[in-house]
Amino acid sequence: DKFGLVRGSVRLANDGRMAIHEGTSLSTAEIRGQRLYNSGIHRIEMKIEAMTKDNVWVYIGIISSTTPIETILAYKSSSSYGWVLGTDQIYAKGRQQVDFSNVGHFFGSNVNDDTQWYDSGSFKWYNYCSADYQGPWVTDSCGRRWGWENNCSCIDRSVPSGMPANVATIELIIDCNNKKIILINKRTYKQAELTIDTAYCMFSWQLSVALCANGDRISVI
Repeated sequence: DKFGLVRGSVRLANDGRMAIHEGTSLSTAEIRGQRLYNSGIHRIEMKIEAMTKDNVWVYIGIISSTTPIETILAYKSSSSYGWVLGTDQIYAKGRQQVDFSNVGHFFGSNVNDDTQWYDSGSFKWYNYCSADYQGPWVTDSCGRRWGWENNCSCIDRSVPSGMPANVATIELIIDCNNKKIILINKRTYKQAELTIDTAYCMFSWQLSVALCANGDRISVI
């Protein structure tokens, strides 16, 4: 596959094999794959070339090709399924999911009760934790420490973060025959799986990627 349609401030390079976010931070840009998937099992290997250390967020999944890219960002669409690398979020049918049991802390989060951190009904983007916050803490796969304060997730500004090797290369398996997608961490070989409801996400399917911060880059290998 290669990247094709784009929405937002993103530039394609390397004959459509790389997408580069060129907008402001926290301005989500979406990229669709060129191929349409209707049957069979397909593997797409991707490499995260760069991510902004203060905002590690990349969405990878699929969307029905019947949903125009101009109408809605993929992860908000009821015809999409996917994951957010860096925060271990799951999106299905356009909604953020609270139950993380099937992902198995794919990218390294070690929280025991995910519902206290991610509430699909009232999720907020993080603030920095106050100086007197003492925990509890959760360390994610990108080295950041997260807390929970004033009914909102917060992050420890004293702990640096960056793109770790263990999430740099991933593989997305699009299994049309069994109506599911699988995401594999190529270093640890942990994997996550989502079953697709084709009443919402109709064939044909397309690869869908979203970047969030200036300078973020992802490539199809």
